[in-house]
Amino acid sequence: MNKKHIIIIGATSGIGRALFEKYAAEGNRIGIVGRRTHLLDELRQEHPDTTVVATAHNALSPLFAYLTGKQDSI
Repeated sequence: MNKKHIIIIGATSGIGRALFEKYAAEGNRIGIVGRRTHLLDELRQEHPDTTVVATAHNALSPLFAYLTGKQDSI
């Protein structure tokens, strides 16, 4: 299977959370963005091999670099 690089804005609840769960289960590399950092941290802990976290306030440029393989970590 070809893994996708995905960014989900609003990943901490509702449709965003459902999309995150779906794509994480498929083993994709996912960037998640949201305002509630404690919920982002929970998602990261639940799926340590599939996610990278950014908030709405920071790190979107490094997030894109990480997801595209141009940067090793955020």
